Formats: sequence, C-alpha cells, structure tokens
Amino acid sequence: MKKVENFIIYLTSSIRTASYFEKGSKTFDTHIQHLWNSINQFFKEQGSLKIKISSYYIFVNENRFNISIGIIGAYRMLINELLGRGISGVTFNQDVSVNDIKEFIFIIGRSRLSSKSYEEIERLIEKRGIKGIEIERKGDEEITTEGAGSLRRAAIAGFLNSIFYLKDAMENVRLGRSINVTRARKIIRNFIDMVTQDEFFVIGLTTIKNIGSYTLNHSVNVCVLSIAVGLKLGLNRRDIAELGIAGLFHDIGKVDIPDEIIEKPEPLTEEEFEQIKKHPYLGAERVILLKGMKNIPAFAVRGILEHHIDYNGKGYPEINIDKPSLFARIIRVVDTYDAMTTPRVYQKKPYTPENALKYIISKKGEVFDPIVVDAFVEMMGVYPPGSVVELDTGEIGIVISPTTVVIIDKHGKEISRTEDIYRIVRALTPEEAGIDPSIVYFALGTGPEED
Repeated sequence: MKKVENFIIYLTSSIRTASYFEKGSKTFDTHIQHLWNSINQFFKEQGSLKIKISSYYIFVNENRFNISIGIIGAYRMLINELLGRGISGVTFNQDVSVNDIKEFIFIIGRSRLSSKSYEEIERLIEKRGIKGIEIERKGDEEITTEGAGSLRRAAIAGFLNSIFYLKDAMENVRLGRSINVTRARKIIRNFIDMVTQDEFFVIGLTTIKNIGSYTLNHSVNVCVLSIAVGLKLGLNRRDIAELGIAGLFHDIGKVDIPDEIIEKPEPLTEEEFEQIKKHPYLGAERVILLKGMKNIPAFAVRGILEHHIDYNGKGYPEINIDKPSLFARIIRVVDTYDAMTTPRVYQKKPYTPENALKYIISKKGEVFDPIVVDAFVEMMGVYPPGSVVELDTGEIGIVISPTTVVIIDKHGKEISRTEDIYRIVRALTPEEAGIDPSIVYFALGTGPEED
C-alpha cells in the first residue's frame, strides 16, 4: 500500500515540477530520483510496473488502488494530468533508464492539457529515443466517470438538503431549541465522500447561490470549500469532519442580529457594523450552550469564533491570540472567496472567481495564511469550476474541470463540450454573461446515467 502511495505521489509531483523547472534544475532532479527509486521497488518485487486509469480509478499492475484520505490530492491530480493529455495508461519496463524517465516526465509536464497532446507526446518519445516506456491512448470508456450520473444526482440532492437542514437548524437556534447535530455530521460525511470522488463537480456546486437566503447558501458553500481544502492539505477524516461542522455553522451567530441589518441593501453604518462584528462570538456561544451541541470539539468552536481574525492577528473579535486556529484560517479564505463571488444587495458587482483569487493572493501573509492560500489556489485553478468564460471562438462556456468546458447557449443549455485545445479570452460574471452556472450543474446532475 505504502509503495503504491509513494509511486503516485512521486509521479504526480515530478510531472508538476516539470511544468515549472528546467531539466537541469536540482529540484527537478530530486523529484526524478525519488520517482526512479519508487519504480525500482516494483521492478525488484514484481518485475514490471503498469499504471492504468479506468472509470476514474487508478490500477497499478492490474490491481485497483484503494484511495486514502492522505493521498487524495495527488490521486486526483494524477488522473487529471494523464487523462487531460489523452493518456489512460503508462508502462515502465525494466530496460528503462533514469534518463528515459527524466525525458518522459519533462515531455508530459511541458505538454498542454488537451486530448490532442497524445500524438505529440508519442512523437517526442520516439524522436528522443526513450526506451522502456509505453503509453496507452485514452478510449471512450475512460472519458466518462463510472456512475457519474448517480454521484452527481446525489451531490445535488445532498447540497439542497443541507440548505434545507440549515434553515431549520438556524430557526431552532433562534428559538433556543436543540438541533440535530447527528444529521449535520451525516451531511458532512456525505460531502467528504462526494468531494473525494468528484472534486471538481462538487466544488462547482458552490456556484449555486440562489437557494434560500444568502446566509444559508453561503454557509453550505463555505462548508463544501472548507472540506475540499482540508482534503487538499491532507488532514485526517476526523479533523475534516469537524472542519466541515465549523464551516456549516460559522455564521450561526447571525441569528442574534436583527434581519434589517443582515439584509440591509445599503452600506452599514458604523454602529450596524459593530453589531455584525459580534456574530463570531455569538455563534461560538450558541454552539457551546445549545442542547445537542455539547459534543462539538473545541477546534470547531474556535473555527467559528476566529473566522474573521486575519493571519496577522487583526480583525474581530479582539481576543488575545497570536494567530487564529487552522480551521479559522481555512474558513477565512473560503468565506472571503464565496462572499466576493456572490451577488449581494450592497455589492454593486460580484467578483469573477479569477479576480477573487487574485485578491486573496494579494493579501497572502497578511490577511490569509500563505499555506492555505496556496492549497486553495492550486485546488481551484486559474479558472475555478463553475467559472463563466468567453472562448477565442466567441462562445460562452462554463468551466467544469481543468480540461473541460461546456459550451452553452443564452438559455444555459449545453450545445457541446470541448476537451480540445481552446483559449479562454476572459472570465465573466454570470450577470455579465446573462447566464446562471447553476442551470448547467443541475442539468449535469439530472441527466442520464452516462455523462
């Protein structure tokens, strides 16, 4: 198990390193040496090494690798790096040399994410005399995800149910009643499983911003994005579950603030903003005192209490800490991102996902934890799932994954999708394009079993 995990990690990191470093760099050589040592372990014990991707699972020497939480980031990234270039399989034979591996990885890392890249990679392997490595072209059966229709229907149902649950929970909190924390934990577990299986689609669901009130929709989005970041950072499942709880209830303190302030269409007065600034403390207090919430760990409570405290210690509420907790630092990033990309009554125009990421990067080390920002940006990509974009063809599309854009008409109906080479001219807000991305996601999640 550990041997396979190391191989996947080193293969993925080598490909990504090749994207940024030259062949002669020490960093690239170090990654290649780790990969070479890992491959030789298979040669010594099994005599060969073949990696195959089928139905979005990785098979190593014909055995399906059972994914673990600790390797989810590398696992998903490797699948997308290979399938995105039209490759479904790679075989390393015993006559391969470390230089052959180095040349091969560099070719992969520098090729474009496009199904048309396969021919170019194949040509370069032959031209550079690389021996002992064979690649396999992606067929139609690898283009789709097994059971994707069922998974996506379940993801949408889970997303909507979580909003309805939170609505009832916040009403119970307002009235001082107990809430069903067991159901909240089940919602979180389902989100973890769904993000693990189809990260890009589930992240894309956070473009759904018109179900229920802003606070409800936003809280569920923060929960989902927090879970995804937790997975990206390699947190264990128990910690990710508690992080999800903190994300889901991070704004629960707003039940104690008058609706006329929460929903005010104009900028808040200084006095009103002081009221808003109380919600993290009020939320933490509610979670501690409410019936049914006694088993919420201190880490989750701190996430709620500190989610508006900046990385440099500024922000609110003013408490005597040097830095906010990890949960709070994660929520601080995703909370800001979702708020910036959501139309709100007092926000003239929401940010595009691209521009929201640029802002977050600009405040790295000051407002936001640099490690969390790096993980979040790498996870989301230049154009995050659900981004509305204009292509160089003049068409409007929705980014579904790093290699797939759904081309849509003005009614939000899918015309086609492209995995070929395309160039994004610019990102648009849904309002600028006159398109609601959630229409596309509902369509993808309610279509036939085969994607």
